[in-house]
Amino acid sequence: MDGQEETHTLGLLWHSKSGELKYCIKLPKPNKRLNKRSIVSTIAQIYDPLGLLGPTIIATKIILQKLWQLKISWDDGLPSDLANEWQFYLDNLHIINKLSVPHRVICDNYVNDEIHEFASAFTCGQSTW
Repeated sequence: MDGQEETHTLGLLWHSKSGELKYCIKLPKPNKRLNKRSIVSTIAQIYDPLGLLGPTIIATKIILQKLWQLKISWDDGLPSDLANEWQFYLDNLHIINKLSVPHRVICDNYVNDEIHEFASAFTCGQSTW
């Protein structure tokens, strides 16, 4: 690795010394215009090969679904309620970059954890860990 301690792999940042994988989400520019096009662009940049961001990603897809239901054009501004929802999401997006996952084959004190994601036809969607 040419003396590098960090390298990008599969959309993640790998720290070779600690063996940890970290998410490396590109944060959108703060003054970027809020419209359906910018929302889809932001969602498309979130790559989750480990599948750990399901609860976060579903929130973005629910907002996008609401835009389609309201028949908002690609470049039209967002209604204030959806703009507030999206801004709340953007304000917290940086937290994903603090998430790190140990990259090991053998774990000390292994505990059997499971991740379950589910959705209901009667509500927008649900996800839990």
